Amino acid sequence: MDYMEKITELRASKAKLNKQAQALVTEGKFEDANKLADQMEGINKQIQAVERLLDESGKLCLNKAKLIVYSHGDYLALGRKLGSFGYSVRKKKKIVKK
Repeated sequence: MDYMEKITELRASKAKLNKQAQALVTEGKFEDANKLADQMEGINKQIQAVERLLDESGKLCLNKAKLIVYSHGDYLALGRKLGSFGYSVRKKKKIVKK
């Protein structure tokens, strides 16, 4: 499942919960409706988190996540590109001497 499908699925779940909450309110079951409202708030936060990390084409951009690591008592920010797939085994370019 790609991220755009996940967002669509979350929005459908939210709409379903909203209808259920409205039915509970009309029946006077406010406590149950509040529980559904809490679930809808959680879904809203999930949607916002996923949307914040996607670019215009729907590709996940972890550099937007502002990731950190903990190493030997220090917190370090991530984000600098160190290489790409196959970087460590790529053949080195030969320098031609004249």
